[in-house]
Amino acid sequence: MGRAALEAEIDAVLVTLSDEQRAEPRFFPDNYEAWTDFFRRRYERELAAYDGPPPPPAWNNAAGRRR
Repeated sequence: MGRAALEAEIDAVLVTLSDEQRAEPRFFPDNYEAWTDFFRRRYERELAAYDGPPPPPAWNNAAGRRR
């Protein structure tokens, strides 16, 4: 992930935090090490939440016809 993309992700999370949370050093916008860890843990939680086989392939195309 590039710096600009990381900063965009950080900004998206910061707007959801309270003023007290944003005052914590771990949520400072330039604390890239903590943010990288935050996004890694969030990704791992999302993967762990997925518990099943992938969805079956679609038998029809966008027009509703068989492939």
